[in-house]
Amino acid sequence: MNEEVHNVVHFKQFEKDVVQKVVQHRKESGLSQSKLSELINVDRRKIIDLEAGKIDFETFLKASDLLGIKIICKFEIE
Repeated sequence: MNEEVHNVVHFKQFEKDVVQKVVQHRKESGLSQSKLSELINVDRRKIIDLEAGKIDFETFLKASDLLGIKIICKFEIE
């Protein structure tokens, strides 16, 4: 498989997994999208977009911090 294609596929799966984790933690915390957006001081549309897989990394990281999700990214260049 072409390395570039492999990287895209791998990243898209990672992205999908972390979005699912944010949604799961938000719901388990009893937070609505509106309340989460209020707590991290972003427009509610940002949360809707995030949960639809349109990741804005700043919003994603703020939400992760608030929800207690530890993000560890390991990048290797070969």
